[in-house]
Amino acid sequence: MDFRRIYDEFNKHLLSYISKRVNNQEDARDILQEVFLKIMKNADVIRNEERIKNWIFRITRNSIIDYYRSSQKKLHALNEEELLREVHNDEEESVMELDCCIEGFVLKLPQKYRQIITLSELEGKSQKELAQTLNVPYSSLRTTVQRGRKRIKKMLLDCCRIEWDSRGKILDYHRKKKNCTDHVNNVNC
Repeated sequence: MDFRRIYDEFNKHLLSYISKRVNNQEDARDILQEVFLKIMKNADVIRNEERIKNWIFRITRNSIIDYYRSSQKKLHALNEEELLREVHNDEEESVMELDCCIEGFVLKLPQKYRQIITLSELEGKSQKELAQTLNVPYSSLRTTVQRGRKRIKKMLLDCCRIEWDSRGKILDYHRKKKNCTDHVNNVNC
């Protein structure tokens, strides 16, 4: 990873980003300097060039939060919550991009699975309620949902490389192909 290229590419954007969140320009420049020190120290951590921007902005957001937490400056609780929520939202944003893929994958399921997965997973109906509505044994419906989920997971893994946390929550993904149209009719995710 070429540090000079990173500095040239991100310096102005990061200073602007920090300045919008920190009123004092000197403090903003200090935070920017800390960000680039962290980037330099941890440059070997990032291996995927495509994810470098997210990594750099995550370091920047965390540095801003650290600035408010470690200094004597008081940050209103609402502003700190907003910064923390922004970090969380950015992490979820890339995962939410998978929604169009998931819906497309559901459409590719055989009808036997499609209806049940649509109702239970996309519309949020409880499996017990569905079993009663569709007049099928609850255990059969549960098995059908599990098999449908496995089929969707296979389609997703054929299309994307997924990164999970220790609890199984999707953190990030990278498409193996430019789009998933090989697996999903008319859906480009």
